[in-house]
Amino acid sequence: MPPALLLMGAFGASQATAADFDGFLALTSDYIYRGASQTGHGPAIQADAHYYDPGGWLAGVWGSNVRLHPDESTGVEIDPYL
Repeated sequence: MPPALLLMGAFGASQATAADFDGFLALTSDYIYRGASQTGHGPAIQADAHYYDPGGWLAGVWGSNVRLHPDESTGVEIDPYL
């Protein structure tokens, strides 16, 4: 069963008629990628911030906490995109 989404909020404007910033913040019960927990079956805080350009392109960054092995401390995954 996929992780439950516990909390999700949105910020930014909703119309993309001009340059627009948007994003989200989420707290999930687990971060699972391709069937494997990325947080040691623990909770994850995830955020996204992106910029919509009137010319049709999008750029942003997404991030989450990760803990791939029980002996490791919690780290951060940051994924920029264009």
